[in-house]
Amino acid sequence: MNYSEPLVSQIVVFCRALGCGILLGLLYGAVCAVRMLFGERKGVYVFFDTLYFLMASLLSFFFMVIYNSGQVRLNIILAELVGGVAFHFSLGRYILGRYAAYLACVRNFFAFLARPFIKTAEHLRDFSGRIFRRLEKKLSEMKNKEKNQKNFCIIAKILLKNKNKSV
Repeated sequence: MNYSEPLVSQIVVFCRALGCGILLGLLYGAVCAVRMLFGERKGVYVFFDTLYFLMASLLSFFFMVIYNSGQVRLNIILAELVGGVAFHFSLGRYILGRYAAYLACVRNFFAFLARPFIKTAEHLRDFSGRIFRRLEKKLSEMKNKEKNQKNFCIIAKILLKNKNKSV
């Protein structure tokens, strides 16, 4: 049995792994750009980083199944890492800036489209708030009126008892 592969096929798989790493770097740039849209909250970072690592592990798994017969080798993992890091520090910064600018334009466009709906919702909220405040005021006035009537009845009964006793 011969367990070793020819060096040429290993070099081909290594170069393909570098390409897979570049693809993973491009994917990471896209995830970072989308993550920027949601702000600086910790939960957003956790969610998008987890999503990226799940996608990256699936892509690496399928790469190893397709091109390396399912064998996990350190040189393939290192080639993916080198490809991703090289992409990130070369074209990645430029592309991330383009992603961010493009997504900012998209976000501004959707914010522009949503503005009338948001303003309408704000007006409805203010209008309903005024109605509820008026209803609360009327209810409190009615409760105060009922309390005053009960108090008047109690006072009238006390006065009538005292009047009957004095006669």
